[in-house]
Amino acid sequence: MTQRLGKRGRFSKVSLVKAKDMDRSFDLLFWKQVGAEGRFAAAWQMVSEVNAIKGKDIGESRLQRSVQSIQRIQR
Repeated sequence: MTQRLGKRGRFSKVSLVKAKDMDRSFDLLFWKQVGAEGRFAAAWQMVSEVNAIKGKDIGESRLQRSVQSIQRIQR
C-alpha cells in the first residue's frame, strides 16, 4: 500500500494484488480513513458526473428530501 497526496492535495491509496487474492479489506480501510465527509463528497462527485454525462444541469441536483413520519419519543 502506498499513500500519497495527488492533485489538489487529495489523498490517494494504491494497492496491487492478484485478482484471486482480492478481498475487501483495502476498500474498507480506505473508506474508514476517509470518513463520513469524504464518503459524502465522493457520492456527490459521482452524482455530478452522471448529470454531466446525461447533459443535465448540476443545479437541478439535490438530495431527496422526503419524510414518511415523525413521532415524538415520550421520556
